[in-house]
Amino acid sequence: MTSQSPAPVRHRIAVCTDAPVKRQGPLFGLFFEDLNHAADGGLYAELIQNRSFEFSPIDNPDYTAMTGWTVLGDERPDSDDETAAAGDGVPDVPTAPSPALARVSATHPLNDANPHYLILGPSDADLAGVSNAGFNDGIPIAAGAEYGFSCFARIDGQSAAAMATLRVELRSADLSVVRAAASFDLMPGDWHKYEAVLVPDSSDPAAVLVVHCDERATLDLDMISLIPHDTFDDEHVFRRDLTEKIADMHPRFLRFPGGCLIHDGSFNASDRDAAYRWKFTVGPVERRPSKRNRWKYNQTFGLGFYEYFRLCEMIGAEPVPVLSLGCNSHIDAAVPMDAMQEWIDDALDLIEFANGPTDSAWGRVRADMGHPEPFGLKYLTRQRGGIPRVL
Repeated sequence: MTSQSPAPVRHRIAVCTDAPVKRQGPLFGLFFEDLNHAADGGLYAELIQNRSFEFSPIDNPDYTAMTGWTVLGDERPDSDDETAAAGDGVPDVPTAPSPALARVSATHPLNDANPHYLILGPSDADLAGVSNAGFNDGIPIAAGAEYGFSCFARIDGQSAAAMATLRVELRSADLSVVRAAASFDLMPGDWHKYEAVLVPDSSDPAAVLVVHCDERATLDLDMISLIPHDTFDDEHVFRRDLTEKIADMHPRFLRFPGGCLIHDGSFNASDRDAAYRWKFTVGPVERRPSKRNRWKYNQTFGLGFYEYFRLCEMIGAEPVPVLSLGCNSHIDAAVPMDAMQEWIDDALDLIEFANGPTDSAWGRVRADMGHPEPFGLKYLTRQRGGIPRVL
């Protein structure tokens, strides 16, 4: 037997050049989802991992509230008696009060959305404090570049010291070389925000941020942040190199914040394991709650919906936000239909946040964040629910 190729099939295509059709919409675009640290540790310019001590075993079984931090001194990290309950994001330790140099507490937090903070106690060590190496093996810094440091701090109410000086430094990984430094005389009273610009005198591909106290005082610290000033935007949100690559592709639209990420987690917004809600991601960053990411790590929401709309504006892309349908297709669960109004309201409120006048509730939030003009949102989409009622 011999095989024969099928006879060729011929077609004719006629092009009517005198009858053009309407130009189609934005057909080429990009899709952003925070997996593999696409936001924290990626597009978001923040260099400090776990800046607010909110990492939890709920995010990842290997996490504690001190993940990303190293205690400098002769005592181990610990937790106080009010935050040692299982699963709340602090190390699993005995419930008795601890004299450890560094411990995480939730007794008198910065705010309810950000309940954990670091208590840094006195020590006789030459260098007693904490260090952070960022998201990889160290923080890459360049000589002469500017890095914006900020934190919230207060002198602990149990401290015998009435005054204290907080020192922050960029050091080599072995701590032997100080490449940049700043200090703050802490004010008495409640939480205060402190800011400085660190300018390294030499480059280092793997530096660490060191925070310590000169006096024998006990300090409370939270939202310890380091962001380079050389970013894609003037508000120091977007890492320059990655964002430039996105802009160079000239996407006509940008889908955000994800697919699987949206339909995952509890339907109760107050749960630590709650499903993604856009309202978590707007307002001052220190008031945005940390939640578990679908991809087994923490998400700070520092790169939220306001930042997303601004990015679309800067690169000339139409925003195509993804909203949850009140279902979790990973476990085939959904809220009852008579409870859907909450999710409908979320969609309507997002439209108001993006496009509403400044005298509307959510338009005012947008204006307070720095953008009184509407973003001109045209599209909404949703991730396929994966359950019969939404297919």
